[in-house]
Amino acid sequence: YELTGPQSLTHPQMVHDIGSALGRHVPFVEVPREEAEAVLARSMGEYAGWYLDGRALLVDHPQSALTTVEEILGRPATTFARWAAANVELFR
Repeated sequence: YELTGPQSLTHPQMVHDIGSALGRHVPFVEVPREEAEAVLARSMGEYAGWYLDGRALLVDHPQSALTTVEEILGRPATTFARWAAANVELFR
């Protein structure tokens, strides 16, 4: 199964939802690829570049929202905004 949330969101939109959950503005900051790869390589090793290549594809073409979760569970998938609000302590 391919599982997604009920909305197709960009990274800036997700950061906005996290900021809303926190009750404050959180800026979206792009990190240079070299810096991101160096940080990720500490835990991902040689797969860091591959991971970033895949994530880069989503910048211009965010993942489409699918109805699979609702079809399987019989209820709508949780929105990212609702998830961020329920997990706001992870961002403090």
